Amino acid sequence: MSAVLSAIQNQRSRQKRASDRPTQALCAIIRHERAARAVAALNTTIGDAVQQCSIYRRAHETEFPGKDTAALWTSDGKVMTHLWEAYNETTDGPYNVRTLDADEQRDYLVGTGCPHCLKAWEAVEARRLARKELGQAKQSIRAIGRAALGKDD
Repeated sequence: MSAVLSAIQNQRSRQKRASDRPTQALCAIIRHERAARAVAALNTTIGDAVQQCSIYRRAHETEFPGKDTAALWTSDGKVMTHLWEAYNETTDGPYNVRTLDADEQRDYLVGTGCPHCLKAWEAVEARRLARKELGQAKQSIRAIGRAALGKDD
């Protein structure tokens, strides 16, 4: 009788471990999807905020830019918004010229008085973290797949 109970408990234990795998996989997939949605939403937020910048609006006033609006574009077709300026601004470091770090970029944008570019910059920083989470979610999905293949193969 105890052998039968032991066999039943072992079978239930194996079934429980097997049922944990899909749950773990499903959680990893959900984590990945949430991170992917966060990245997509932040991309939209960045685009919407940059389009509200006064420099961006001035650069897109007309179909044919004049001398005053042509100076707002880079040679590779980007509008030189306050956000662009913050990322391309340089400062003299103790050993060389360098671009601004994150705190300096934030201070620069606050100093420009453009709330739209500041909002875009904050969304860029949040997207950086969301992309990191997305990468970690992909790693966990691949780890589950590798573990499943390793046991079956």
